[in-house]
Amino acid sequence: MINVYYGGSDRDKDRFMFDMIMKRLPADTILLVPDQFTLQAERNAFEYMKSDTLLELEIMSRSGFARRVAAQTGEPGGVAVNKYGRYMLLTDIMLKMEKEKDEGSAERALAHADGAGDGASGADLIHENESIFASVRNKRSFITMLNDQISELKQYNITPQELREMAGELAEDEILSSKLNDIYDIYERYESAVSGRFTDTEDHQQAINQKIGDAPFVKRSIFWIDGFDYLTPRLMAMVEAAAAAAVEVNVVLTGEADAADKMGARTASDRADAEHIDMADVISGGDRVIHFGNIT
Repeated sequence: MINVYYGGSDRDKDRFMFDMIMKRLPADTILLVPDQFTLQAERNAFEYMKSDTLLELEIMSRSGFARRVAAQTGEPGGVAVNKYGRYMLLTDIMLKMEKEKDEGSAERALAHADGAGDGASGADLIHENESIFASVRNKRSFITMLNDQISELKQYNITPQELREMAGELAEDEILSSKLNDIYDIYERYESAVSGRFTDTEDHQQAINQKIGDAPFVKRSIFWIDGFDYLTPRLMAMVEAAAAAAVEVNVVLTGEADAADKMGARTASDRADAEHIDMADVISGGDRVIHFGNIT
């Protein structure tokens, strides 16, 4: 079962959450938060629960949760690559693309000098196959941006081919279409580089999602998920997998009064009374239910 609690930014959602957690103790409880939020979550727990120790409550980051699942069920195959490893791979890809550009430019210039050109200048021949990002693609800031962009694309399950199709659909916007095609080219090369050799953070999480139901600690725990600004498809897949095995999963979100409608509640009474709807109406599978509650 999943309980989704939502409230405006002016509501004390932490007090509500920790009050609910204390009501269920000593049941094994895991509070799942973003990777950079564990320390603050621990401070909040001590403050709201007015306790010097956290025995039954364990505060865990998303990556820490993945490590615990892997420890109990086995690591996915492939050499793990984090964001720094991806940065190195992308740097190598950029260098190879630069080399290809230089070799192609030299060949086209030579062909033009030999009279094989079509009347265009040598500069035009060089420019026509040049990436729109050519002037910045070897800069660290650009590679960092690509690193983040590929991570986000994978979080939303967008493949290189889908990105290329988007570029084709936006052909009328030449600049945007060219940018998407360039990102597609880099993304495709990156996926080819890791395929069968490495497992990056996003693919590792996807593999871990398939193992969540086999982890003994998941089966005996109540989960609270808090601190995420939005739920990407891969994070939703993790929530779904946990809900299929755990005692209970609770999600705390910032939202307005119509949040339940946006997430799948079908009528005004669903929103006002926090009645359940079939899990299949929100995420596929099973006869589990999802409850909506408004934090007042």
